[in-house]
Amino acid sequence: MEDASIGWSRRADLREFALASEGIGRHGIKDPVSQRYYEFTDFELDMLSLLRPSLTWGNWLAGCRTKFPDIDVTAEDLRDFLKRLIREELVQRDAVGMGKIQAQTRRRKSRRKLLAQGANPLVFRWRGISPDRWLERWSPRLAWLWSRGMFLTGGLFLAATVLLVLVDWSWFSVAVQDALT
Repeated sequence: MEDASIGWSRRADLREFALASEGIGRHGIKDPVSQRYYEFTDFELDMLSLLRPSLTWGNWLAGCRTKFPDIDVTAEDLRDFLKRLIREELVQRDAVGMGKIQAQTRRRKSRRKLLAQGANPLVFRWRGISPDRWLERWSPRLAWLWSRGMFLTGGLFLAATVLLVLVDWSWFSVAVQDALT
């Protein structure tokens, strides 16, 4: 495993900036594609800067231990960190065809987001028609439909219907067969 190539590298379009904090080395990275900001410590930023496609796991681990000897880093820590970078799409795979796969993943995510937004009927706005105005006007007038009394009344109607069907099942089954033919 230590001789295997990592195959991932930091995206070139990421913008790095220093964060002001109380003596702790913190850095920010802005992703211009997703317009998100990420916060990294000095150690994490150096781990990210060491990342190259030709780098092996053993070399990456040795580089981290050399640069920060006081931090006890393991191969599992590096794997978890790389998983986080992949999940946030801050790194890119340099193998053939991976750019196409990442583009497809981005398209799927944006399509899912659009479908989720479009599933809400209140997202559509027409000139002169405001669903908020209609809801504000009619919601207090129709509040009784969601009351306990209405729930019990609906339950009684349902129970009466089921009881009526069970009492006169032979008539009901003949009526259903006549309606279906």
